[in-house]
Amino acid sequence: MRPPNLRVAAVSVAGEDRPFWSVMIPTYEPRREYLSEMLESVLQQDPGRDQMQIEVVDDCSPRVDVISMVHRLVGDRVRVFTNDSNLGLARCWNRCIERSAGRWVHLLHQDDRLHGQFYKSMESLITIHPEATVAFCRNEFIDSRGKVTGVTPPLQEAVGRLRGGVKALAVKNKMQCPAVVARRDAYEQAGGFDPQLKYVVDWEMWMRLASRFQVVYTTDVLASHRVHSESESSRLSETGETVYDMARVIGNLNRYVSQEDLAEVQQLARIWMANMAIHKSRSFIESRQPEKAMQQLRALLAVDKTARNWRRAVQLWLSAMLKSKRFVTPPLVAGTRAARPGKGRRTTFRAPPTTPTALK
Repeated sequence: MRPPNLRVAAVSVAGEDRPFWSVMIPTYEPRREYLSEMLESVLQQDPGRDQMQIEVVDDCSPRVDVISMVHRLVGDRVRVFTNDSNLGLARCWNRCIERSAGRWVHLLHQDDRLHGQFYKSMESLITIHPEATVAFCRNEFIDSRGKVTGVTPPLQEAVGRLRGGVKALAVKNKMQCPAVVARRDAYEQAGGFDPQLKYVVDWEMWMRLASRFQVVYTTDVLASHRVHSESESSRLSETGETVYDMARVIGNLNRYVSQEDLAEVQQLARIWMANMAIHKSRSFIESRQPEKAMQQLRALLAVDKTARNWRRAVQLWLSAMLKSKRFVTPPLVAGTRAARPGKGRRTTFRAPPTTPTALK
């Protein structure tokens, strides 16, 4: 069920000395104002060192002295660890898990923030449902200035066990990192984040955990996920890598979803992937970046070559030229990816087989 060689070693701290929470914060070239806001949202809820580990794990930022920045912002309450070399997204997240000592791990991004009752509410949910191994809540989406731009819809009315389990999570990514906590021993059993993935590395993990363990959910909105142009997700969108990454995961949903549900879930997941690509393309067109829009559309046509996607791609190509008032190369060629679409109405992209590197 898990990608090979992603073992997470058991924690070495004695049980009675372990904190309840490990708040692990991977960073790379963090902006001071975002990091400050995020750390403040954690420290306002700090129950003390014996109950909460708070640690920044910096992925060898070349231009920002993260140790000095954190110490100036919050003193010595937050520990900082710096990787010897740049590990990349998934491996840095795995380093965070590897260094966590708490029973429950919260992987919190450098530019997100929490609401005031996050940890109390999540601990209450966990206490009521001791069988749970993963817990999550609803979250807001905020922009670069902290303005709320949206909120995740409730997945169900009742607080408690997530209905539908992994099937409910496999049709689209419904869990954002700041809204999710998981037992450390769940990572030990399921393995770390898959470094073959770049954009939906979290989605794959949530499905992997949900296919093995109990997931509980609260309808409370307790976290904020920031969407802005400087994020890694935005950078990947510019090249179309977001679409290829989603296609990789959709092509492997048989790892987590039953054979009985697989065809339905893959169809719904492809629709989500296509809608995401179309939405991002429209955003690029509106901001007068037609070449980036075409990258999204080329990727979509490479991995999901349906008549509907072709029609929408042509419509957006024409819209891009009208908006920019110049010729734009059409998204009719898949480009130079590792795999090109073959004949037929749909082509599922599969990355060339690789073996992920083991955790150090």
